Amino acid sequence: MKRGSPLSEYLKQYREVTKTTSEIVRTLSLTGVVVVWTFRNSTENQKLFADLLIKALLFIIISVTLDLMQYIFMSISLKLFHKKNEIKLQNNEIKSEEADELEYPRTLSAIPTIIFYLKILSMFIGYFFIYKYIIQLA
Repeated sequence: MKRGSPLSEYLKQYREVTKTTSEIVRTLSLTGVVVVWTFRNSTENQKLFADLLIKALLFIIISVTLDLMQYIFMSISLKLFHKKNEIKLQNNEIKSEEADELEYPRTLSAIPTIIFYLKILSMFIGYFFIYKYIIQLA
């Protein structure tokens, strides 16, 4: 990003970065499940997974669930926002020029943003338990 860029460019860059971050978190979370599965116990007399791996799996599953929740919330809120303003446009409460310049309410974007950071945190916690388990093996 060069100096003196319009504010809209920073928002565009932010959206690109968070999209990539979500893809990375999703990939790492699914990879974490594979790692946990790789370290499972295969003997009959032992638990299938060590306690640390169960904790890791729990946080990884939370991360993937939060990822899904983020997209579900965004799709519902965007649809409601669109429908509300479409009705306003049809009822001549707003002009078509205004409809082209609508801003998405910050209150609606706050929830997905919080979920975004929680899914990253959850994935990191899951990997913390994986690393802790691997260090115990060494």
